Amino acid sequence: WISVSWNSIYCAVNLFHISLLLQERPRSLRKEEEDLQRVLGEHVLHQQILSLSEAGEWQCLCGGLLVEEGQEQSAQVRIIVR
Repeated sequence: WISVSWNSIYCAVNLFHISLLLQERPRSLRKEEEDLQRVLGEHVLHQQILSLSEAGEWQCLCGGLLVEEGQEQSAQVRIIVR
């Protein structure tokens, strides 16, 4: 009976860890994030794209100036994707 008890405990712990792994699955990428990953290719992992998008915000700049000479620059980081 001792071996049955230990095997039951072992199985319960493994099932608990499997459930934790299934809960931590990352969400799928949005269109903008997929475009960014396609541009960056193998250099950036799926999880890194998610972390980057959660840390910042997406802005669409169409036909505008990002930086103008002689003006003070902001401390923002910009990633430009065409």
